[in-house]
Amino acid sequence: MDIKFIIPPSDFLVEQKVFPFLGVLYVAAYLEKNGIKSQVIDLSDETDLLNKIANVQADIFGITSTTPQFPKSVEILNILKKNNPNALFVIGGAHASCMPDECIKAGFDIAVKGEGEKAFLDVVNKKINDKIVQYPDEKEIDTFPLPARELIDLKSYKYFMNNKETTTILTSRGCPFDCKFCANSVWGKKVRFRSVENVIAEINYLKEKWGYESIMFFDDTFAINLSRTEKLCAEIKKTNIIYRCFVRTDLIDFNTLKLLRDSGCVEVGMGMESGSQEILDKVSKKTTVEKGAQVVKWAHELGI
Repeated sequence: MDIKFIIPPSDFLVEQKVFPFLGVLYVAAYLEKNGIKSQVIDLSDETDLLNKIANVQADIFGITSTTPQFPKSVEILNILKKNNPNALFVIGGAHASCMPDECIKAGFDIAVKGEGEKAFLDVVNKKINDKIVQYPDEKEIDTFPLPARELIDLKSYKYFMNNKETTTILTSRGCPFDCKFCANSVWGKKVRFRSVENVIAEINYLKEKWGYESIMFFDDTFAINLSRTEKLCAEIKKTNIIYRCFVRTDLIDFNTLKLLRDSGCVEVGMGMESGSQEILDKVSKKTTVEKGAQVVKWAHELGI
């Protein structure tokens, strides 16, 4: 069976090839773990879709899509359907999770809501009869193999910290907060963590196979569990990487920032959102303008 995943362009971005789409690569890796080969066609900076994919053929196409990518995803769908009238077209990702009915209306055969690994495997094995599919989240996410980065041109994605090439890792899935501007309601509010050992194995893999010495941890909130953060930082320090992560100003203090800094953190991203307390309250940010300013001051004191 010929299975191809498609990453659509993101031509609304200034730079499209910054961080790879790990979701697609996780699903492809899960298929591989179950003995099923697939390919990834990365169109993330492609301007001439018609010439690029007009003659591409497969039995099953899996197309990922955020909401701003969705018009291009539909364009890709319509191009591929002309030469693949009997193929199965599956859409996953953020837009399918938010608006699956719109995806089906646009012509996709199946829309996968939420986590895609097990759902897509069952699609391939013809165990799915519904047009909209949502499986319970996997509690033990260590059971998922590392993303199949070898299926894309990983080095074509460029992000640098301290002049070091940087790539991404997810050490957890989910966020327990309910900021009004976020799509978190789609994914659920339970956070699931990978084990420290599993994360370190991925760091070492990226160092040894790909030569990366700098990591962008893409968790919604990296330091959300202090005891785990302490254990993880102790092990990250041994790898001698540098890294960036996301933190919430209401959860971070000076000592935790110092813990991050001492383990290799050189940058943090913080959701300041607004300098107006009224706005912060209305979007359920659960922090204050003053705390945000304090955390920035602490970070600068520590050299982050």
